[in-house]
Parts: sequence; C-alpha cells; structure tokens
Amino acid sequence: MEKRKLIKFGSNSFVISLPRDWIAANKLKKGADLYLDEKPGSITVTPSSFSTEQKHAYLPCDGKTLQDIEIELLGYYKTNYSTFTIEGKTLPEHTAALKALLSNLTGVEIIEQHRTKIVAKDLLDVRQVTLPVLITRMDMMIRSMFQDALGEEEVSPDVLRERDRDVNRLHLLISRTVRGVYESPALGNILAVTPLDASYIGQVAWSLERVADYIKRIDDDMLRSPKNDRVVIKQLLKISFEQYLLTMKAYVKGDAELAVKTHADVLSQLTELTRHVLSTTRKDALLALENIKNVHRDLRIILRATIERPDVFFKDQERPRVG
Repeated sequence: MEKRKLIKFGSNSFVISLPRDWIAANKLKKGADLYLDEKPGSITVTPSSFSTEQKHAYLPCDGKTLQDIEIELLGYYKTNYSTFTIEGKTLPEHTAALKALLSNLTGVEIIEQHRTKIVAKDLLDVRQVTLPVLITRMDMMIRSMFQDALGEEEVSPDVLRERDRDVNRLHLLISRTVRGVYESPALGNILAVTPLDASYIGQVAWSLERVADYIKRIDDDMLRSPKNDRVVIKQLLKISFEQYLLTMKAYVKGDAELAVKTHADVLSQLTELTRHVLSTTRKDALLALENIKNVHRDLRIILRATIERPDVFFKDQERPRVG
C-alpha cells in the first residue's frame, strides 16, 4: 500500500497524486475523467472509460484428452481471453467436439481452421452485456423447461437438452462478465454493476444453470419410470415449479419478506421429499426425487442471495437469520 501526501489546492480543494503505473495501465491521459465513489472512511477512484485488454490463449492439444482441452478452453473463456489457438497433431480427433463447444460460447467465432490448428476470436463487446437481462433470459428458458416436463404430451429429450445448452451458454457469458467487473471497476461503472452486485448475480446464474440441468435429468428419469411413479414425480415437480416462480419473483422484485417465507416453504418441502426418497426403492424414481431435492437446494441459494443483496431492505430494517 502506497502512502501519498494530501496537498491543498486553492481555497476549497485538495489534490493527491496518482501512481504513474496505474495511469499507464488504464491508458489515461491529461484531462481524462475519473469516477469517485465515496463511502464512509474511503473513496474509490476508477476510470470513466473501459479499454478491453487483448489476451491470447494458446492450447496445445497433443497428449491431452478432449475433456482436458475443454476444461482449459472454458477456463480461458471465463477469464476474458479474446483469442484462442488450439493446435496439435491429434486435433483432428477432437475437431468436431471442439467446434461444437466453441459455437456454444457467446460471441466466439472460428476465424481460421486447418487440419492441426483452430483459431477462434471473441467478437462480443462486453460493454453491451446487461447482466439482469441475461438472468431474465435464463429464467424464461427454465420456466419453459418446467412446463415441457410437466406437460401432458411427452416432449423429445432433445428439446430439453437444447434449452439446457442455451442456459449453459448464458451462464458462461455471465461468469466471464462478472469476472470482468471484478477485474475492472471501470467496466462495472459502464454496466452499472458493483463488484458486490456482480457477486450475487454470479451466484444466482450458477444456481439457475444447475436447476436447468436437474430438470433435464428429472425428465429423463420420468421417461424411464413406471406410470404410477411418473404421476408422483410430476406432482412433486409441479410444487417445485411453483416454488421456483415464487423464488424468482422475490429475486426480481427484491422482496425480502417473500424470500424468507419461500425459503421456509422450500425447507419444508425438502423434508417431504426426503420422506418420499426413503419410501422409494425403484432406481429411476429415486434419481428423479433426488434431483427434485437438488432443485430445492439451489432455490435456497437464490433466496439467500436475494435476502443478502445490498439493495434489499426489510420493512423493520432487520435481516432475519436464515438457516
């Protein structure tokens, strides 16, 4: 931590010098505008403009499994790398799968391809991303997944899988944007999102992605279950959907009282689901019930994030403890 002298300037102002390295890193020049975020006991200074750093990732694929390459590629994407070069003699073995993965990364396009080399570039301007809108899009897709799984007519599993991939795509975009806000307060200023806000949005997006995955699995489990089990599973899934709607209503409106009440209902339903699990011996029905329990666990995470958000207040100004 550097120490700086406060200098009196004129009759009503004071000035402080800024480190040259910080000025250079943020590409600032004389006359540049800065944001001052005043808080009790501190002031945060951030640039008014955001410049994207071009980071290049090189992924040699020889000696690696497809899973290794995918994990590495997703890691670079989430940490805001802009260009991805995948190269190696064994690339032809993985080309189809890697092209499919790259197509699921929002904003990423393949700009060069050879037998042993793929180059992809992120063409999305992160300054145009609106995090609340992305959460809403995830929410709408998950609602449609619930509705399809609960419908009288069977829906092709491929439909739910495709929607789950869409939810995954949005979650990845939110994750990298949240990381960008952590790394650059200037980006947060442009998006009107503080790092603390971004933290809670990241939690909610993570849970929504998991809920979509569980619905896909529950639908698969129901298709393999006997008719009597399917009736019970759908009844319990319908309750989960109702609690999901209340959870998202509380989150969107910042309704702390509704979040606390729904949290209690979710805990109660978890107890009821455990009773069903203990009385079930058939494998597919048991898997479906466990995944419905998993949905409820992630609803708890969303509800707790709602209650803890900095912009949420209770009528009595006291936050109750949520177990």
